[in-house]
Amino acid sequence: GRPPRRPSPPDSALPPGQQIETPLGLCFFIEERFPLDHQHGHTPLSALLRHDPVAAAQMSVAPQPDTLHLERALFIDTETSGLGHGAGVLAFLIGLGHFEPDAFVLRQYFLRDPAEEPAALYHLAAWSESFEGLVSFNGHGFDVPVLQNRFVLARMRPAILDMPHLDLLPPARRVWRGQWDSCALKSLERHVLGVQRAQADVPSWLIPALYRQYLRGGDNGEMRQVLYHNAVDILSLVTLAERLCRLFADPLAEDVSAHERVALARWFQKRGLTKRTEAVYRAALRAALPPALRNDALRHLAAMLKRQDRRAEAVPLWTEWAAHDETSVEPYVELAKFYEWHAADLEEALRWTERGMRVAAGWQERYRRQETLSALAHRRARLLRKLGRLPQ
Repeated sequence: GRPPRRPSPPDSALPPGQQIETPLGLCFFIEERFPLDHQHGHTPLSALLRHDPVAAAQMSVAPQPDTLHLERALFIDTETSGLGHGAGVLAFLIGLGHFEPDAFVLRQYFLRDPAEEPAALYHLAAWSESFEGLVSFNGHGFDVPVLQNRFVLARMRPAILDMPHLDLLPPARRVWRGQWDSCALKSLERHVLGVQRAQADVPSWLIPALYRQYLRGGDNGEMRQVLYHNAVDILSLVTLAERLCRLFADPLAEDVSAHERVALARWFQKRGLTKRTEAVYRAALRAALPPALRNDALRHLAAMLKRQDRRAEAVPLWTEWAAHDETSVEPYVELAKFYEWHAADLEEALRWTERGMRVAAGWQERYRRQETLSALAHRRARLLRKLGRLPQ
């Protein structure tokens, strides 16, 4: 059955907070204020406010308005009683951070008893109406669906669910995927943001069990650790948004790694920002890059130049790619085409075709090998005919 109802005034397991009477009963939240120059990892919280709202909107993978004013947004993170977001999963802690003129304010709605949920949702819905957007980390996949379910069950449809929503997980994946073992927020804190969590933190997977234990009256300070965990998540949203805005706005800054530049160039390319894409690829290629990433950058930049009819400028890129990639015939084919059709140097075209054939001959996969070799042999025969070494 259900755990017995807890005594209602906040008990010693929680920091002091505010208990508010609503038409739906009592709700409880804890509020903490951080000065704007509060340093979270490498960055003060206020650094985010220096960024152009256009950069924040462009960074979003989902369609957004043209601008996203982060000083009027809510940074949101929830802790839940279960791991999915089905109807039985309760958001027992809803953390919301926002900027005020002189501070960053963190408000944490906490359910001392599941019966307090309608009051908490009611209060949160009314209070959040003055904000203009949400910022989360995987909020599209987790926090918002959980809240949506809870509001539906409480028969409410608050404005917060329809606000423009910047989920930082997709842009973070675009920039850092493949650089570390994971793009989880804790991994980004360690590798990008310089955030050190205190020993008092708890792992996310343990939180539902700790809440169940709290409801049974067995809390040894773990709820304070859960509140700390949630608070750090929200502060990290601010500095992660700042880092992403900075990368997006100034990809050529000194502290941007070559790996980050390749990822940003791909992103700019998807958005059709060709001048920017080229500048960022070229900057990345001036630095040391792992071979596979370097070849990838050479391939994308060369293809872009080719589409702009700047093939002669792509030649050094294809040449470098061919020199460092033993597995792809693409640069050989591109060079053969260039020398045959644009530079009218048939000998050079033949040389690249034959080198491409040697690469393809070493492939294991039979069907792909045969298909590629036959296309290259066809090209070679045509070149030999043009050179007069084969009958027409």
